Amino acid sequence: MPVTKWPNGISGFGGPLSGGGYDFAGWWDNDVWFVDFDNGARINSGDEMGAAQKDLYSILQVCGAGDTIYVRPRTTVANVGSNNEVITPAATEAANWIITQGLHHLSIIGTSRNQGLAHTVMFQSYAALTTPTIDVLAPYCTIENVGFKGISAQVSTGLVRGFSSTPGTQDGFALTIDNCQVNVYQSSNGGGVVLDSGRYNRVLNTEFWHCRSGINLASTAKNIQGNVIQNCIFHGQDTDIDVDILIADATHLVIDGCVFAHDKPAKSTGSRLVYIDVVGTAEGVVSNCYFGSATAVKATDNDQSNLDMIGCHSSQGSSFLELPST
Repeated sequence: MPVTKWPNGISGFGGPLSGGGYDFAGWWDNDVWFVDFDNGARINSGDEMGAAQKDLYSILQVCGAGDTIYVRPRTTVANVGSNNEVITPAATEAANWIITQGLHHLSIIGTSRNQGLAHTVMFQSYAALTTPTIDVLAPYCTIENVGFKGISAQVSTGLVRGFSSTPGTQDGFALTIDNCQVNVYQSSNGGGVVLDSGRYNRVLNTEFWHCRSGINLASTAKNIQGNVIQNCIFHGQDTDIDVDILIADATHLVIDGCVFAHDKPAKSTGSRLVYIDVVGTAEGVVSNCYFGSATAVKATDNDQSNLDMIGCHSSQGSSFLELPST
């Protein structure tokens, strides 16, 4: 499954890449870094397992484009039924983790032997910071096999944000989020994942748990197109959830194989209260998804949307095949 087998020199099919006389100029000999919050040390270089750095922040100051950062789970395990102990930025840091513009093709990978459960490596913001837990300002980055735990202070920026600082630019586009968990996000204006640099992002195999807002394809000014949301699950109490996917004007959007496992969103202070809400227009496909209620998937102001519903089901059976309009 891992997207990021390339730094290990093997293909996605598990075999070695063959040279065949070609001049392979991809990301091949880039550096690998190690983060161990419990057993690492700030004085360590972080470039060897035996000299792991304590803080992800420190590695992000020295790594380069195309590098891979491996993060070890904490050795202090929470009580049964709880998430693992969280990893937070150090108290001396002025912000959360930022993947700056020069760090394109960077991968951050949680290492776990726990049957692929992403929340064994759990990131959480420091104290009351309102910036994203990880802010991605560089293109072609991958975040894989980690969890994100929200705190109430994060109002509208998301736990993970692919961000473009200037409308029309492509700073943080083509972000891949794979096999992650997003846990408890507080605002419907933001999202557990905010894709504010809206081209060619992928959210794959990711669990959204008790998120008031799950995924936000955010801005009408940044050409939201070519995004894929696939094999994700949205669940939790319907009274905790306002919207699972919030979309501004978007084209070439694919939402495929997702499970909306709760009843229709019913957050008492919510303004959306739907599974998928389109602000403006959208063009694309919602395919092979399951919805926990037969009630309208999107809000009544979305009659200009052109999201085709193909092969979807609800708790009422396979007859649920259209996004209702006004």
